[in-house]
Amino acid sequence: MNEKIQKVLNFYLFTNILKERIRSGVKVWHINKKRLESVAEHVYGVCMLAIAIDSEYDFDINIGKVIMLLVTHELEECYLGDLTPFDNVSIDEKQLKGEEAVRI
Repeated sequence: MNEKIQKVLNFYLFTNILKERIRSGVKVWHINKKRLESVAEHVYGVCMLAIAIDSEYDFDINIGKVIMLLVTHELEECYLGDLTPFDNVSIDEKQLKGEEAVRI
């Protein structure tokens, strides 16, 4: 298999981790729901919200760039998990860990 195709497939398969990763905030706040939202579902939801806002308001934004930022923002969670302020990780440490994670 072509090396580029293999890299694309590896990336796709790895990032699918977010489909199974449950958002941590619901655990911290002890939200009792029949079904909890995954990180991937959260990403999808905020992307749909951005598209809806873009369709209704005349903001001077590049919606493609907004969608790309929303999607890639959560990639570090493939490595780190969904860290919250209750995980005893400082903002600086979380940023450093996130930067290291997306470099891998």
